[in-house]
Amino acid sequence: GVSRIHGRVSARLVADQWPEIRPEENPVGFVTNGVHVPTFLHQTWAEFFDRHLPAGWVDRLSDAALWSALERTPDEDFWAASQDVKSRMFESVRGRLSAEFAAKGMSGSQWRQVVRLLDPDRPDVLTIGFARRFATYKRAALLLKDRARLARLLGDAERPVLLLFAGKAHPADEPGKSVLREIKQLMLTPEFAGRIVFLDDYDMRLARWLVAGCDVWLNNPVAPLEASGTSGIKAAINGRLNLSVLDGWWAEGFDGGNGWGIPPAQVQDAERRDALDADAILDTLEEEVVPLYYGAGAGRCSAEWVRRCKRAQMTVIPRFNMRRVVSDYASG
Repeated sequence: GVSRIHGRVSARLVADQWPEIRPEENPVGFVTNGVHVPTFLHQTWAEFFDRHLPAGWVDRLSDAALWSALERTPDEDFWAASQDVKSRMFESVRGRLSAEFAAKGMSGSQWRQVVRLLDPDRPDVLTIGFARRFATYKRAALLLKDRARLARLLGDAERPVLLLFAGKAHPADEPGKSVLREIKQLMLTPEFAGRIVFLDDYDMRLARWLVAGCDVWLNNPVAPLEASGTSGIKAAINGRLNLSVLDGWWAEGFDGGNGWGIPPAQVQDAERRDALDADAILDTLEEEVVPLYYGAGAGRCSAEWVRRCKRAQMTVIPRFNMRRVVSDYASG
């Protein structure tokens, strides 16, 4: 398996190969995924680490004591690096949308409405990212179940929230393509224009921009169907906070202070399960995420937000890097 939960699920799936023992005792194990940190770490953060961490940090990725030094870095410097990465992401996304709208013959006024919160000079807008395959179990449209509540959350003039979507559906996955179309249509509606943005032609470059630049990385699969997931790891190594259902790697990575973990609803009815999970995520956004991000006032550094972002890097980089993965495979 590629995470602890996935190992347990896999052991049950192949239990008939060892009928004489219980599934949890069969030989199926797990090595939780990680990412190649030098590939997915934004250059701005690499330069920040060069200034504030001991020399040779890139060769000591699994050294938790080294990463604990991030606690002592100045909040203002950390926040400035974070905002620089986000500003660059905004600029890149605006350029991509400009080219897309021009190619489709859409008007300049439509483009300006869609990108009004994507201002590289004012990146102090809470930005939530959801970018991955649009497989139905990943529930890309989960938060759209209560559109009125979502519209109120995103539309607060004092504490604006931007939701960036990107991804592709398999050509044969009609339900996945239907969800994709639904989200794309919302970005031009009056209640969500400029607050929900869907980015076409999802590719590695766009993925790297988003995992590095979005303040919060959203993941809400149907548990326990997420084998591991790695986009959230890429976000965390860039000092971003995961807001995720406790499945896959995040069930191991979440420690209560490095993001937000949503316990999956334990009900059989799919509609009821989705409604409960959506409510839990919206509750967390309304009661914790938004107030924490804007706790120091617009454009200012929220000390508690920065503390959590530092903790995301401190806890995720040492445990979920590819060197640790290879070491686990070699020693297992």
